[in-house]
Amino acid sequence: MAKKGGGIGRVELAPSSKVLAENIDLVEQMSDQSTDGIFGSTKSGGRVSEIYSDDPHGEALRTAELLARGGSRRILKGKGWVSDFSDRSSVTYRYRTKTVKDMPGITLTIRDGATRAVYEIHYLQRTKND
Repeated sequence: MAKKGGGIGRVELAPSSKVLAENIDLVEQMSDQSTDGIFGSTKSGGRVSEIYSDDPHGEALRTAELLARGGSRRILKGKGWVSDFSDRSSVTYRYRTKTVKDMPGITLTIRDGATRAVYEIHYLQRTKND
């Protein structure tokens, strides 16, 4: 994982899917964490994290694979894939996000009954200044 960041923003809604909750815990344990409990640089009220990495595509894919374990995967033609869980939560991996050109991203859609929260993780290439 990246030294600066490497996980999820402040995930405040626990998914009703036990499998996804365990996957999120695993990723958080493997990631570097800042002192205020937020992973990476966050914006949009903590729902978007920016992770700087020497290997953003590899790191995004590894993280998405860990988060998606136990879900039912479907392919997004030429864009990536979605892993759906029994509670209608999902993990979406995109090869390239619309927000950051040619960089990968992960979207967590977490559901707890009728409540829904969306978190995004954008992976960026680390530069000499990061």
